[in-house]
Amino acid sequence: MDWMVEHAFTLHPHYLSLTLCNAFDFIQTTSVKTPYTLPILRMCHTTSAKLSTTISLVLWILLCIDTSCATETELKHSDRRIQVYPRDQKVADDAIATFACDTNIYPIPVMFWRRNGRRLENYGSYQIFRTWSGSVLRVEPVIAPRDDAMFECVIDDGVIQPLAETALLRVYPKEHREPEGFPMVTEQPTLRVVEEYEYCILYCPVTGDPEPRVTWFKDYVPVAMDTYRYELLEEGSLQVGFTSVNDAGTYECIAENALGVAYSAPTRLIVEEYVFHP
Repeated sequence: MDWMVEHAFTLHPHYLSLTLCNAFDFIQTTSVKTPYTLPILRMCHTTSAKLSTTISLVLWILLCIDTSCATETELKHSDRRIQVYPRDQKVADDAIATFACDTNIYPIPVMFWRRNGRRLENYGSYQIFRTWSGSVLRVEPVIAPRDDAMFECVIDDGVIQPLAETALLRVYPKEHREPEGFPMVTEQPTLRVVEEYEYCILYCPVTGDPEPRVTWFKDYVPVAMDTYRYELLEEGSLQVGFTSVNDAGTYECIAENALGVAYSAPTRLIVEEYVFHP
């Protein structure tokens, strides 16, 4: 943010506005939504092709107001709860399972995971990632029968009784094939290299019966699809608009239906910094 304050108005108005939209896009995923959130998103989305110095100034003012409002909202918030619950899953032995758990409590309190009542450490097959609003547990590889179990997200803020939500993981053992209709990624996403501010599409065709629901992970945590720059296309591909260097990373496509969950191979998105030539 200091760099933006110092150099903001030395940029071309078009790229200044895109930079401000990207900055707000990053901040709003880490903060409680405020009354200014949707107006800024709409302005970024609908005016991105014709951005002027005036719009840049408006975005800058709203961005500063919104970050202040978010902080005030967080401090006053008293409805403490888990907002995103870990979900029941069915996976193949030696595959991957991921559980996400988000809270509206700020600052983020102590969060940990348990398997069948026993606390898990960030070690071996169990990888725990701290996110802006919670925690993600990734089990890789899933091992039967050890991981055919109940997993639990626990939040302890030291103020009230700890909050907890559970999810059941069912593992198809190796000696049993996945049932007919189990989801499958038919074509793996491939490496993409784009320049900053360009559009990018990561393809992920899938099959399954019932038709699988597709989600995406970036650097092993769910992509924040409520941001204006990310869009899930009809066939399950991920479109990233006005890419920024923050979008660079490792992406995975996940196909899920009632029979189970399947992961694509990971792929990389490389975003090269834009160089403005006056």
